[in-house]
Amino acid sequence: MRSTLIINQKAPHAGMGTREALDAALATAAFGVKTGVLFLDDGIFQIIKNQNTDPAGQKNTAAIFKSFALYDIDHIFVRAKDLALRGLTEEDLSVEVQLVEDDAVSDLFCQFDNLLTF
Repeated sequence: MRSTLIINQKAPHAGMGTREALDAALATAAFGVKTGVLFLDDGIFQIIKNQNTDPAGQKNTAAIFKSFALYDIDHIFVRAKDLALRGLTEEDLSVEVQLVEDDAVSDLFCQFDNLLTF
């Protein structure tokens, strides 16, 4: 079975990257491709609880992230270092994640056939 890892590195609502990453994850999973999602750097802010999207005029994407389980997207990763550098904990996130240590990110990449970066 083919597999794809979607890598999110950009802050939410700073363009279409978040929405495009969500669309890519849902589309690949809908076609039966094992899909994982990795949040790095400011991409972590995409899954913070209780985001206020009104000032940006963007749609809140938290509900879509919560629907990942319906698409069998149950591999959601966050680099632990990025979480700590931003003063965040797993409790601050809107979805359950698997923490990945810095030295294990490249191993994670090797577990997937395709990597898509947003």
